[in-house]
Amino acid sequence: MNRQETILKLRTRRLAVLLIDARQTHRRTFEECAQAMGVSVEEYQSYEAAQAAPSLPALEALAFYLNLPLEHFWSQTTLSAQAAAPSDQVRKLRGLRNRAIGARLRQRRTQLEMGTETLAEKLSLPSEQVDTLETGQTAIPLPQLELIAEALGLPIQELFDQHGPIGEWRTERELNEKFAQLPAKMKDFVSKPVNRPYLELAMRLSELSVEKLRTVAESLLEITYYPMSEALPPAVLNDQAQKAYREGQFSRAADLFEQAARALDAQGQALDAAEMWNNVSVASLQAGDAARALRSAEGSDAVFAAQQDARRQGLALGNQAAALEALGQTDEALARYQLSSDALKQAGQPELRAVVLKSLSALQMRTGKRMEAMASMQIALENQKHLSLRERLLKSLLKVPFRMLKS
Repeated sequence: MNRQETILKLRTRRLAVLLIDARQTHRRTFEECAQAMGVSVEEYQSYEAAQAAPSLPALEALAFYLNLPLEHFWSQTTLSAQAAAPSDQVRKLRGLRNRAIGARLRQRRTQLEMGTETLAEKLSLPSEQVDTLETGQTAIPLPQLELIAEALGLPIQELFDQHGPIGEWRTERELNEKFAQLPAKMKDFVSKPVNRPYLELAMRLSELSVEKLRTVAESLLEITYYPMSEALPPAVLNDQAQKAYREGQFSRAADLFEQAARALDAQGQALDAAEMWNNVSVASLQAGDAARALRSAEGSDAVFAAQQDARRQGLALGNQAAALEALGQTDEALARYQLSSDALKQAGQPELRAVVLKSLSALQMRTGKRMEAMASMQIALENQKHLSLRERLLKSLLKVPFRMLKS
């Protein structure tokens, strides 16, 4: 007996022991295992008696039936007691699998530029038998397939079914085994549908190259060291500020407007920055911070005046006046309201001018300047296009004292 025959005999005996272990552990009969493998009972019994050996496709079918790892037939693997029903589909695939294995062996031999005679000599087989094995006409007993794979430098795992039902079953089983090894907290996290977006993100990150991952890491570091809002463009900050203002979060709105204003200043966009500083003023006044409101609006009127933008100049002066009024600086507030009214008149903005004049009138009334207050209100109502019933009555009444003065 030559060396190859000795190895074949030993491996056939080892496989016989493992077959017996698998069948008995799962409490299956000879008939059930034979049916699963698509062979006769006598042939199956010859496997367990080490008188013959099954092919890889036949073993795959048995592993599928017993729901055990195919690797059991190479090592002492702990078996589960789960059982699966025999599959007619798997049995039908045996012929296809034999041909696929033969084709892979031929492909590997061709890659090695090894002739049929050379391989036959290594295996102590007739060259005609090698041709038969490579065409899949004959099922290759597993121990012999191992020797052929070794002679070709081919890992036996490369011959396993990868894409058929058995391959899918093996992949699913391996995934289940890996999942079972995860810590309890991680299993819980993965099992919750709400965490799916995080898992998808992790999958996308795992597909990135090292360079791209480094870029992502650097971006995350920047976010860590700088507030999120400071990294955002002024337009985005403005949108967030507008939303906060609508929701009544005036302090937050003022902060966001100010960040946008500073970013625009840094970009040299003085006109847009002045607009944003006026937004800071409005939000700050609503938040009760009159000092910040005045500080934010100061100087913006000059920026608009330089651009001959009388409308925004008038609004800036109006914001300054409102802040001064809140701070109790009455005289200065009255002067700024008047300047605001004049700028809006120049800009042809009667409706906006009416709003300013009403504020001016109210402040004049509180400071005892009654005639000035009535005059300001009358001009305001004349500039206002749509008047309520109360305002129409007030407009008519305000004409009386001035008629009396003229008479």
